[in-house]
Amino acid sequence: MAKTIMHVDDDEDTRKVVKTMLEKGGYKVISLPSGKECLEYLQEEGLPDLILLDIMMPDVSGWNVATELRFKNKEKYRDIKLIFVTVVEIDGDIKKSLKDSGVNDYIIKPFTKDVLLKKVGSVLKS
Repeated sequence: MAKTIMHVDDDEDTRKVVKTMLEKGGYKVISLPSGKECLEYLQEEGLPDLILLDIMMPDVSGWNVATELRFKNKEKYRDIKLIFVTVVEIDGDIKKSLKDSGVNDYIIKPFTKDVLLKKVGSVLKS
């Protein structure tokens, strides 16, 4: 059975490209435009295996979504893997913050299909 990946990004073009990449990799994809919609979906619809989460979104940031999943409702959401997607270069302080926030990994935009599928596959196996 195909793993389900939720991709949350406020940029529609990015969502389309990433959805195509993931579907070609054999994954089922749920594509959402905001952190708010992500949290609503999780409460109402069910849980994906992994969430690709843009850090910088206008309504509810990726950091806030991760905090909600890892600290406020950690029992319910503990099995969901999280990968942050960002345009910002990740330095030592940010890496520590990621680890402390319960994020499994990160990807820096722009990325290739190979990089995306490698990261996703690696995190899903962990």
